[in-house]
Amino acid sequence: EHVCPQHPEQPDFFTSSFFNPPPSPPHTLRDAKLALDDYTRALELCLPSTPGRDDKLTWELQCKVSFLHYEAGTRAFNSTDYLSAYSAFSKAIRSNYKVAAYYLARAEAAKVLGKWDLVRADAECALALNPADGQARSMLQLVVPQ
Repeated sequence: EHVCPQHPEQPDFFTSSFFNPPPSPPHTLRDAKLALDDYTRALELCLPSTPGRDDKLTWELQCKVSFLHYEAGTRAFNSTDYLSAYSAFSKAIRSNYKVAAYYLARAEAAKVLGKWDLVRADAECALALNPADGQARSMLQLVVPQ
């Protein structure tokens, strides 16, 4: 599923494009999977119908989940498992569609897979989020020569 930043705006307290967690020590793959499970369970408790739901907390959890999916995608990409990388980057985007780097990473995986229409779509989404992104422009020029 392709997600692009054409969603309704979030409330004012969501204005940052990405929740940047503080640097953490290196963790094992098992720790990352456990963390993803924990954050996913926490998000399930923050369903829109939940009384007293904290939207800011929900957004922060979504951002953490997105970062863990992005890390999983990076590991898969570096292990030459490009289909898994593409899938993990897609999950990162579904959790937080505001991060241009996620679209660029997915575009890289799509490029290796020869899915040029997806490369173009992701490069365009990355540029929509960050018009000054030189890497997104370069990626787009691969599929739409000037």
